Amino acid sequence: MGTNRLHILAAFLMVMMLLGACSPKDREHLEIPAEVAILEFRVGDISGSILKDTIRLILPRGTKLEQLSPQITVTQGATVSPASGEMVNLRNQPVHYRVTLGNIYQDYCVIAVTDDVPRPHAHGRRIGYINWEDTEKTGGQERAWQWLQTAYPDSCDLLSLWDIQHASLNMDDYAVIWYHTRGVAGDGTLPFRAYDRELVEQMKAYTNGGGKLLLTGMAPRWLQTLGLIDNRYVPNNFYGHESVRLDASSGFKPVTKPELFASIPLTEGMVQLMGADCVFENNTSAWYLASWGGYNNSVSQWEEETGGIAIATDIVDGGTATRVVMAEFPVTDKRAAQVISIHSGTYDWGNHEANSCRGAIEQLTRNTLDYLRNAK
Repeated sequence: MGTNRLHILAAFLMVMMLLGACSPKDREHLEIPAEVAILEFRVGDISGSILKDTIRLILPRGTKLEQLSPQITVTQGATVSPASGEMVNLRNQPVHYRVTLGNIYQDYCVIAVTDDVPRPHAHGRRIGYINWEDTEKTGGQERAWQWLQTAYPDSCDLLSLWDIQHASLNMDDYAVIWYHTRGVAGDGTLPFRAYDRELVEQMKAYTNGGGKLLLTGMAPRWLQTLGLIDNRYVPNNFYGHESVRLDASSGFKPVTKPELFASIPLTEGMVQLMGADCVFENNTSAWYLASWGGYNNSVSQWEEETGGIAIATDIVDGGTATRVVMAEFPVTDKRAAQVISIHSGTYDWGNHEANSCRGAIEQLTRNTLDYLRNAK
């Protein structure tokens, strides 16, 4: 046998020994070799979404999860247990499958739901706050997190987009996930990782399971990314990254959901969120209803077309145009998640200490988080 072939054989045997010595914990950090992977997990005409070691299926309403015979495709030479076609009970969550090739194996967790509401399990009570890893800290993301730790010292966690993307978190711990971002440009573009395919799949799994979202600043752009709203009806009025100084305090007008404005003083029917002489970035991602906005300047038409509930509005362009600047997107037969978005430029944490109206921003946020966390 030639020297090169001996070296190759020795390297192969060393790799096999190392793999055999791995503990289950170590295996979690190994890339799944293609030869020990499930390629397709299908029930009838529905193929599951496979992300790392988790397979999720959304099956038609009325499907009896107790007696299903999934058809499973693995790469050549590997076996799977339970076997392809074997009847299993997918109502007992989760169900575990193992793919084996020689002394290498990979375990999968299968979670199946039907597309009716409510979803199969309740989420925890914690609040997750997505951090600022892919954008500058100057937009107030860090200040909002500092406040959240004070307001909810025992029930909030800082979540990184990286950890969500790589499935390193138990998302079921979180009743609400709050994403507040200034974006990376005045056009509302989100940090690049917010569009990553694996991250989006993880967030869709969370929202499809009934997880709730609070999206603020430029984050309402995620409504489209996560498939929570029809692409025809996404926010249409984006700008920001400015330095605006107000001559007088400013905010928006509540139009429904009075519980979200409890303990907040009103000035001529308006919630004042930004005080006079305060400089702020004015990051806005609203729905403009007049003229080019396409809603005939009508809140009721906006609600009918988008399926949203207008919580607050403001008036711009010299009193000629209405915008929806805070909205709720409730659970429907097509959307398992309950979402509230606040997208007025005056909802700004960037210069928080200098803002004489910061108490209103804090109370509005607390009311909204509690409303979402306590919703059935």
